[in-house]
Amino acid sequence: MKIVFISGGVRSGKSRFAEKLAQKASLNSVGKLQYVATGVPTDPEMESRIQRHQQDRRLDSWNTIEQATDIRVVAKHFQKTDIVLLDCLTTWLNNEFFIGGEKRGEHIRAKMVEDIEMIARSCHTLILVSNDVFFDAATDSEVVLTYKKVLGKIHQQVVERASEAFHVECGIPIVMKGVT
Repeated sequence: MKIVFISGGVRSGKSRFAEKLAQKASLNSVGKLQYVATGVPTDPEMESRIQRHQQDRRLDSWNTIEQATDIRVVAKHFQKTDIVLLDCLTTWLNNEFFIGGEKRGEHIRAKMVEDIEMIARSCHTLILVSNDVFFDAATDSEVVLTYKKVLGKIHQQVVERASEAFHVECGIPIVMKGVT
């Protein structure tokens, strides 16, 4: 079981880097490239981003599974040799808060970390993509503060378990943990 964590700002190139990393890992595996997409088309911009990501993956041999909440249910689709890319934790957390109907941050955090561990045990390599939202403008909104607190704890727990962690800026991956 190998976990790779990739974070970065919006439009930093983190998804493209994650896809390239997954494709490279698949060269040394007999498993499939699996893509877990958490995005929900809630507005025209998100619809466009989802379509762009889908088009990018059509060029390669990805099996895409779209799952907005309760990510653990997709673990049954994977083999121990598969390379799984989950994009992205921030969208998934948002979905759990607002689509999943669960509002308690600590419960959501524990559930998501359990789901991540379940998927990691079901495949060869799990690559997780997440947005770095911690430098965004400060807000007094209780929901936003709770969201950032939960996301920060998830990031810490995932990176602790990860063998590699990267931060992507301007399309350039910066190694935070491990070596490639």
